[in-house]
Amino acid sequence: MKRSVILYIAASLDGKIAKKNGDLNWLYQTENDGDNGYYAFMKQVDTTIMGRTTYDEVLGFDVPFPYEDYDNYVVTSHAPKEGHPEVTFVDGDIVHLVESLKEKEGKDIFLIGGGNLIAQFLEKDLVDELILSIAPVLIGEGVPLFSGNYLEKRFKLSELRQYKDLVQMHYVAE
Repeated sequence: MKRSVILYIAASLDGKIAKKNGDLNWLYQTENDGDNGYYAFMKQVDTTIMGRTTYDEVLGFDVPFPYEDYDNYVVTSHAPKEGHPEVTFVDGDIVHLVESLKEKEGKDIFLIGGGNLIAQFLEKDLVDELILSIAPVLIGEGVPLFSGNYLEKRFKLSELRQYKDLVQMHYVAE
């Protein structure tokens, strides 16, 4: 079975994935049902891809690195001198990265973000599925979910779930 690149992400009603300063408290204050399907999703992937800013934010959480059991790739032109031992830093062609990952046996690939990396993946038409959770809040200035110069792409709704105040839509590329 072919591996899919899945963008699993939450956004505000006004299409932001974080406040301008990177703050995510607006999301944590949304009434929901526990993990909102995150644990089940994480069982269907074995690889993560994230940008450097997202990587730094994950390391800033006061918890152990949450993706130690996964193959992890951080796309950056500024790799740290000493990164996490479970992370491979990639500077270069994301198309080649995705193609090489899809050639390997394995589960699906979790595109974590952030905004700049999502834009690059959309511009190169590398997103196969989109699981988008919408929180009922307007946050104003912030990091947009979608930016860049991507081409029109159609998705088909595969599943729709409600977790109290959070709505989650699962789309598959046509």
